[in-house]
Amino acid sequence: MTKRLAARVSFSGTQRDGTVHNIVTDKYTNDINNLGLRTQFLYNVSDNTSVTLAGEYNKQRPDGYAQIVAGVVTTKRPAYRQFNAIISDLNYTLPNINKAGQVDAFMRVIDHDTPWNSGNEIGGASVNIDSKIGPGTLTATTAWRYWNWDPSNDRDFTGLQALAKSQNPAKHKNISQEIRYAGDITDKLSGVIGVFYLGQEVKVTGTEESGRDQWRFSQSSTSALWKTPGLFEGMASTLTRLYVLKVQPYLPT
Repeated sequence: MTKRLAARVSFSGTQRDGTVHNIVTDKYTNDINNLGLRTQFLYNVSDNTSVTLAGEYNKQRPDGYAQIVAGVVTTKRPAYRQFNAIISDLNYTLPNINKAGQVDAFMRVIDHDTPWNSGNEIGGASVNIDSKIGPGTLTATTAWRYWNWDPSNDRDFTGLQALAKSQNPAKHKNISQEIRYAGDITDKLSGVIGVFYLGQEVKVTGTEESGRDQWRFSQSSTSALWKTPGLFEGMASTLTRLYVLKVQPYLPT
């Protein structure tokens, strides 16, 4: 841009239509929708000092990623606890049954009733200063980054309301500071010494929610008392905060 200032801008994007048809929403899920942007500036303050400023932003908003039932096998459990017996009692049929009466994953059909989402938002910025002092270079780097994770899942993988939700949205933030000096001590010996600081905060909000049909999947006897739709509907949400602070000194090498 000028004799002392240079810049670089990068952009990326990916888009793909969905590959699995959801007959409940009449939409195709498991698509790809990504955008990315990065900018960088280099400013030469003098012959001995330079400053680099960088920033980036990345966004992913796919409708996905759903999984298709590929098959059903018989287990060692009693007959009333077999999958086909459970869905029969709930008057449910898998949507991907082919003309031969077999489960066929290649039909690419689902009937999930909880939205699928794998939202990602990642970004950050940094400032780096390099200054030649004596026989070496003093470097100072300050950086900040964040990551927002926004998932939504239908964890019973069917149109039933069994395990309706299973998701852990999270927000990550961290800031770091590094100062180091690297140079030649003698003609045959070089070294690096410095200090590094990292502060991080992670906030996770988890949700595990059973639906009205969970009672039949949990049934452990043939007692008529089990026939209570909505018996396990709703489960507790949890909130977790995690803080991590770290100081890491460099040792001469």
